[in-house]
Amino acid sequence: MVKDSVLGKLLFARKRLDEITQLVSSSTISVDADLRQQLAQEFFFHLLGTVEYLAQLINKNLNLGLKESEVSAHKVSKKLKEITPNNPLIPILDSLSADTKKQPLPTNPFSDNGYIYRLINYRNEVVHRNTNPYHFSLHSGPAFAEFWLDPRDHSKGKTGVCVDIDLVNMFNFVEQRVQAALSHV
Repeated sequence: MVKDSVLGKLLFARKRLDEITQLVSSSTISVDADLRQQLAQEFFFHLLGTVEYLAQLINKNLNLGLKESEVSAHKVSKKLKEITPNNPLIPILDSLSADTKKQPLPTNPFSDNGYIYRLINYRNEVVHRNTNPYHFSLHSGPAFAEFWLDPRDHSKGKTGVCVDIDLVNMFNFVEQRVQAALSHV
């Protein structure tokens, strides 16, 4: 694993994001459900794949000794805490990890914790269960596409933010953390 692999994965996510943004700007996001789902799956897969590649890179470059098959941002952070508790990578890795099975949706879904929670949850739901995370509000103008806060439970509501803006914010959150981490690896 090398830095270019991490950045390449981030670039793949950016390409999918640009395609989703194009669908929104052309008011065609609601037209082709299969394409919309494919792009969402690929965006979440590649964006969180970036985090997984980063964890692999840190494990390798810092000789942490974790088996490749067991590496995750959480486990790398835990290992760093044992070895060098003041390592600047620890808070970065912690900000890129959430347990969506054990933790509830954060109170502020647009906070750092909210973004990573929703990213992991969306990836799990969209990639592994083929869940549709989108909600469309139809009115006299073009459809307004937004995400359910938690596709597992629609009673938690919708984001109220257009899907392309929400995805850009999530992308920027991950990109900033990854770039910060790469400066320490």
